[in-house]
Amino acid sequence: MMNRILAIIPSAGIGERFSGNMPKQYLDLDGKSVIEHSVQPFLDSNIVSKIIIPITPNDEHIKKQSFYGSSKIIFIDGGSTRSESVLNGLNHPEAKDFNLVITHDAARPNVNEDDLSNLLHEIITSK
Repeated sequence: MMNRILAIIPSAGIGERFSGNMPKQYLDLDGKSVIEHSVQPFLDSNIVSKIIIPITPNDEHIKKQSFYGSSKIIFIDGGSTRSESVLNGLNHPEAKDFNLVITHDAARPNVNEDDLSNLLHEIITSK
């Protein structure tokens, strides 16, 4: 079974369509930020070995997140679009060591560990 899975969770967005004072990934959702909810399943997962989070350069909010000091996470500069941020993650030197890459948006707090396991199972069985 493949155990070198990388997750890329783009978080460089500013939520242009959301029209708020703060990027939506940092808004409070039941006592934690949206991004904390989004990242936690990947942190807890036994199938994800490393997480790359592309962020806006000089992002001041990221340092306040509960996962900020995790050794499982690498922060890099994101691009001007989500696809550029993912590409920056794929081009990171550590990314070449992984069998599979899972991407998930930082502003989507709706994934859980069962989803990740089911996704991996589907990838392996469908080849």
